[in-house]
Order: sequence, then structure tokens, then C-alpha cells
Amino acid sequence: MMLEYNREYRTYFHIGHSYGLTERNVCKCIKQVESSLIKSGQFSLPKRSSLLEEYEVVIIDVTETKVECPKKKG
Repeated sequence: MMLEYNREYRTYFHIGHSYGLTERNVCKCIKQVESSLIKSGQFSLPKRSSLLEEYEVVIIDVTETKVECPKKKG
């Protein structure tokens, strides 16, 4: 489950469906494995803030506005 979650970016719902578990149980299992790996000292997860530093954020305004079109003559 852990590999599917980290390598394939599958949701808890889809992993749970594959293994016949609820989303909550999948989440608990993955969090427990992550905690064990971090406590071992041989594995570390990047902090969320360090992940955000790698990307530039661009915000695009896509609000619809009415535009009056000229009437067709003829």
C-alpha cells in the first residue's frame, strides 16, 4: 500500500478498494509506516515548506466578463 501511495499517487479510496479496506484504515496504515520509517533514521520525508519552495506560483484570473459585440448590419 505504501509504495502504491508514494509511487503511483493513488488515493486512499482507490488503494482501499484494491485491498478491501476503508479509506480510514488505509490512511492509518500509511501514516504508521511513514512514522516507523522516519523514526528509524534511515528515511526522511521532505517538509511541506521545502516542497513549496521548488515551485513558482502563477495565478491567472479567468473570470468571465460580458463583452458587447457590434450588431451585424444587413
